Amino acid sequence: CQMLECSAGDARALALGNAVLAEDAATLCCHKFGHVVAMSILSNGLAEQRRAILAALAGRLQRFARHRFASSVVVQALTQCEGDEVNALASMLLRQPSKVVGLAVHNFGVGVVRALLDLP
Repeated sequence: CQMLECSAGDARALALGNAVLAEDAATLCCHKFGHVVAMSILSNGLAEQRRAILAALAGRLQRFARHRFASSVVVQALTQCEGDEVNALASMLLRQPSKVVGLAVHNFGVGVVRALLDLP
């Protein structure tokens, strides 16, 4: 994470980020330590790397919004990504109002709902 934050433009850091994402970005988001790497990529990575994580999240967004570690990645995506990316995620989450209520009362989903409420 430190390497991605301090030297995001370095070729070796880019290669490492791409190698990590080539495996399985969804698994990375759910991993106890991997989710921190995914959050760092959302904050400091290239647009292509960010899109890989967002695509993984979009595949099972409701599941990830309730996951112990992946919910932090969803919150990071909602707070750190660009407008169109955030709008797409928010639209997916808000598509079914009953699911939003379920998130609001869920142990880890409540953080995602708070991030949605903080959106402009």
